[in-house]
Amino acid sequence: MLALLIMSAVAVREVHAQAVEPEVRTYVVQPGDSVWSIAAEFYGSGDRYPIIYQYNDFVAKPPFLLKPGQTLRLPILGQGPEAQLDWLLRDVKAKPPRALDWLEARERMNLWRLYRVATGDESAAHIVFEDTTELKLRENALLVIYGASASAARTARHDKVEVMLEQGTIQGGLATLDEGVPGQKPLVIKTPSGQVDLLAKLAQVQAEITTSIVSVYDGNATVKAQGAAVDVQGGQGTVVKKGKRPEKARPLPDPPRWVDPQPALVAVLAGQDGTWEAAWLAAERAETYRVELATDATFKQVLFDAEIGSGVTRMRLAELKPGQYAVRVSTRDADKLESRPGDARLIEVVTMQPLRAMATGPEGALEAVGFLQMQVGAEMRERTTFSIDQGPALPGTEPIRLTTAGRHEITLRAGLATTVMVVSIVAVTATFVVTGEPLAPGERAQIAMTVKDERGRDAHLPGLVLETSTGQELALTEVPEGYRAAVPARVGDTRVAVRARWLGGELATRELVYVARPTDGVRQRQVLALTPHRPGRHAAGPLLAPRPESRIALDTMAAHVDEGPGSLALALDGELAFDDFGLGARLVAQEVRLAEGTGPQARVQDLSLTARYALGNRDKTITPYLRFALPVGPGHAERVFGLEPGLAFRVDVGALLFDGRLALLVPTAGGTRAEVLVALTWRPDLLVSLALSGESSVGFAADDAWQNVFGLGLNLHFGDVRLGLALGLGFGDATRNEYGAALGRLVVDVGFPP
Repeated sequence: MLALLIMSAVAVREVHAQAVEPEVRTYVVQPGDSVWSIAAEFYGSGDRYPIIYQYNDFVAKPPFLLKPGQTLRLPILGQGPEAQLDWLLRDVKAKPPRALDWLEARERMNLWRLYRVATGDESAAHIVFEDTTELKLRENALLVIYGASASAARTARHDKVEVMLEQGTIQGGLATLDEGVPGQKPLVIKTPSGQVDLLAKLAQVQAEITTSIVSVYDGNATVKAQGAAVDVQGGQGTVVKKGKRPEKARPLPDPPRWVDPQPALVAVLAGQDGTWEAAWLAAERAETYRVELATDATFKQVLFDAEIGSGVTRMRLAELKPGQYAVRVSTRDADKLESRPGDARLIEVVTMQPLRAMATGPEGALEAVGFLQMQVGAEMRERTTFSIDQGPALPGTEPIRLTTAGRHEITLRAGLATTVMVVSIVAVTATFVVTGEPLAPGERAQIAMTVKDERGRDAHLPGLVLETSTGQELALTEVPEGYRAAVPARVGDTRVAVRARWLGGELATRELVYVARPTDGVRQRQVLALTPHRPGRHAAGPLLAPRPESRIALDTMAAHVDEGPGSLALALDGELAFDDFGLGARLVAQEVRLAEGTGPQARVQDLSLTARYALGNRDKTITPYLRFALPVGPGHAERVFGLEPGLAFRVDVGALLFDGRLALLVPTAGGTRAEVLVALTWRPDLLVSLALSGESSVGFAADDAWQNVFGLGLNLHFGDVRLGLALGLGFGDATRNEYGAALGRLVVDVGFPP
């Protein structure tokens, strides 16, 4: 405790001895820092930690711990560090004098007298001294800092930069070299075998257990050992074996020359690393080669440093991240003397950022399906230009776009470096399959679309949309075999074009074909085969349309019988359509005039419910249906109560329609009835429909006979409204008191298109 108080008092006196309050710097505490390590780094010794207490009162208070992120005030005293660790790679450690443990080194770390710096495997460090003299430590090197040259602004402490290289290799030299000027102080490098007084800006010294190897690239050096000195000029080297005098200086080997000395450009996709290959000519006296990769041509920050055999004259660098690099090769002879580094090859690794994923094709070229858009990475965008298939040069700030199928060459340039990317665009095609074409007015077209590339593989394209010529974008459903969509065409359209479009542009266009109809903007619904109908016979009646549709109709039917009562019926008819499925209901109110002198009787007579489903397309439609007949008024003698299964059909032949219906009436009592109805309809351009039909009914009992109706119908279409008129003539059987009749029918039908 007494010793600690004495040291504190000495430190306090040292601080207050300054004539002027010293300048103060700030320092942010890093993980693992202590007041001892900070004092060693900034004041040369951990013993001087009380200075930190003096300027940071909170540090000396409980709990006496430093926290990462804390800011300290550190005075700048008269004497600074000898050097600073400017840059490091991987495993680099530093050890203050009298310290027991090595510290993890970090960039901008101060190095004081007697500091030790060590590099591990595949590691490196760059040290800058007070007078900007620079030394670069290769892997597995150990260096001791002795002193630095005096600065004009400070009191001289040392006459020269002096270090001790205990093992490994260092490269560097004086910041400036004034050749011929007497009195310039050398950079002194001591090794276990001797001493090198270096008056050069670039040299290399390698220290082994029994040997030191000195290679001088400019200026000169004096190598001393065992009382002898050898002068080594630039371009020469020497070897010093432990316990012996330095060997005579001899020329260094020549550096190798590149086969292709031009700068290189490597283009990679975003998220990938670059690969680069190069070769050099074999050099004389080469025993090994040293290959260095750095972040720029100064080689202050060396990322890769390796020694390879003389039989290797080609390199392949992999895992290159986007950015700029420089690579050079040196020659080492049998005595490990190393040539001046050869010319640097500059490498630019450019990132290409495609809009969508790309694959590698059978021939190794990059492959995109249908369309390619990509951009030069932001790190090189301002320095890069490109051209496509020998086209004009474009700035790298613009996107690269390719839409034409086939092989393309993209030439990229950055400074003097160029490279060519080969990209293959695989053609894609879309196929439309339309259900039920040609389509009736207002029908919802069902479209199946498959997209394949030129090799027959399914292609799922980004940004794919399906749109119509009417400006409507359709909802696409992706299924394993492609895509599905429904087109709700407007009734007034005779042509609707469907276009598939994606990020690559227009993919395919298909025009849907609809049945012919007038234009004038009128929405036309299904063409009807309107037939006359005898009221009161039974619940079965002609279908208003061959396919289900949403509608409501008012149907008036009249009959005048030669020798019997006439009749008049009014029916309310409606249907709801769900694509090809329909649910309908029909309610008949009938007025019957009996014998002369008897007044009319009005009453609700029949209710029928129908369900049906349309099969086929507009050219050929088959519609099975099931109708349930329910008489709801009094006097059921003439009417049927039961089920009516039936089958309606239509054949479309140009301007002619052939309609028919087969029905079987199954009552709860009485004989079963059968009904057959056929109609032939002509479709002119004036929204007029003409029909000629015949109808017969027959029972399966012995006394049943045929009942016949022949008629002519006319349909007028006014947008969603249809007006129909039918006239007919019926023939009965006198044995069953059935007589001939004149029949008439008037229908007003309103539809609700989807």
